[in-house]
Amino acid sequence: AAAAAFEDFGTEIVRPPLVEDLDAVVADRGCVIGGERYSPFLTGMVQTQRGCPYDCAYCAAPTVFGKRVRLRDPGAVREEVESLPTKQGRVIDDSFGVVRKHGLAVCRELAKTGFQWVCDAALQNVDQELCEALAAGGCRCVNIGLESGSARWRELSGKRVEPGQAEAVLAMAQRAGLACVFYFLIGYPGETAQELQATLRWAADLKARGAKPCISTLTPYPRTSMWDLTSGMRDDSQGWAGYFHQSANQGFADVTPEVWGAATREADRLNG
Repeated sequence: AAAAAFEDFGTEIVRPPLVEDLDAVVADRGCVIGGERYSPFLTGMVQTQRGCPYDCAYCAAPTVFGKRVRLRDPGAVREEVESLPTKQGRVIDDSFGVVRKHGLAVCRELAKTGFQWVCDAALQNVDQELCEALAAGGCRCVNIGLESGSARWRELSGKRVEPGQAEAVLAMAQRAGLACVFYFLIGYPGETAQELQATLRWAADLKARGAKPCISTLTPYPRTSMWDLTSGMRDDSQGWAGYFHQSANQGFADVTPEVWGAATREADRLNG
């Protein structure tokens, strides 16, 4: 179960305790919810852990799953994957391999299945050993958040990226035969035109090196630092319908509509 649920916009109605035994709550892919069957899109999604120890200012994961990491048995993950009706999917951990020993063990188990998958990982956890283990385990792509070309917004977002670090990780992934997606956000509150351009230039440079950028619009979620930073700036008239990563209504950059429009068009081009 999730850690929090909401009825009306911004109104918390239930917060059950965090699940400790994750192997006891494997998804029932034959279930029917609200008259609808389990989405085919979700059929290949597998979770190996819950909880994220990081403090990314835009991310609701610690609110939903807590900061304390709880792990599934790697063998149980393999058994679930072997039961799936598909050989392709996604490991939906918020940060795969945050517990290194566990991540490597999951890779060894998934290597036995023929399952092809993608995952998200934190930049600081990705090295050549993990890249090689991911590739051997059937992973085809690793997605990594960089968030901004501006040092100011990386720091405020909780992303501590050293110069050249992303480029070095990309080279490691490529040596292992992995594709690499880098996540970026634009539309931070008070973000300048120069900071927007720095993000777009970095995304373009990494794309030229063989990575795929994924540039999204900042979306402030409740109980995050970005929610607090955008207080009084948000248009909440759409309720939850306005809360997704490509909502142009949620851009808070300190730029003219013309500059913002040009930036989002360039982001779309780079994402293509």
